Amino acid sequence: MAQQVEVKVPDIGDFKDVAVIEVMVKVGETIAVDTGLVMVESDKASMEIPSSHAGVVKEIKVKVNDKVSEGSVLLVVEAAGAAAEGVLFPAGRLLVADVLPKSNPQKALLVKYAKDYESRYKEAPSTFGGHAYDAYTILIKAIEQAKGTDKEAVRTAIENIKDFVGTAGIFNFSATDHNGLGVDAFEMLTVKKGKFAIY
Repeated sequence: MAQQVEVKVPDIGDFKDVAVIEVMVKVGETIAVDTGLVMVESDKASMEIPSSHAGVVKEIKVKVNDKVSEGSVLLVVEAAGAAAEGVLFPAGRLLVADVLPKSNPQKALLVKYAKDYESRYKEAPSTFGGHAYDAYTILIKAIEQAKGTDKEAVRTAIENIKDFVGTAGIFNFSATDHNGLGVDAFEMLTVKKGKFAIY
C-alpha cells in the first residue's frame, strides 16, 4: 500500500493566518516537489506555497478564504514511491546539495542551509524556504551597500548585485532584470532508488 503524506505549510516567515485566495491543484492530480499548491495573501503580499512531496493528491484540506499558518495541513498526497523512479524534472540544486561536486559554487551554502533547516524544523528543506532565505540575504546585502534603508538606494544596490550565491542559484541583477537568475540556476534531476539525483 502506498504511503499517504500530509503536506503542510512550511515556515513562511512573517505570515500568520493568511487567506487562501486560490487552490491550484485538484484531487487525483499528480504533483512534483515544488508544484504550486495554493496561493495565499496577506495585507503585505501574495505568495504561492509549493508541495514538499511528490505524488497523487488524495484530499484537499483547504478552500478559498480559509486562513492558514505554518504547520497548517493543505492536502494529503499518496507518495509517488516506485512510480517516481526515473522521472525527470528541472529543479534548483537544493534537492541534490549533498551530491553536488565540491567545485559547484552553491555547494557549501546549500549543504549548510539544508543542515541548519533540518536541525531547526526536523524536516527536509523545501526550495520555498530557500527563496525566502535568498530574499532576506539579498536585502541585507543591499541595505549594507546602500548604507541605510532608503528605498531608492536599496533598489539601486540590488540592481548592482552580481555573482551573489544563493540557494536558488547565482544571482546577477540589473536595472532590467529583477529576477537575477538564468536557466543555469536549474539542474535536470531524476529519481534513482527513491532519492533525487542529478540526471
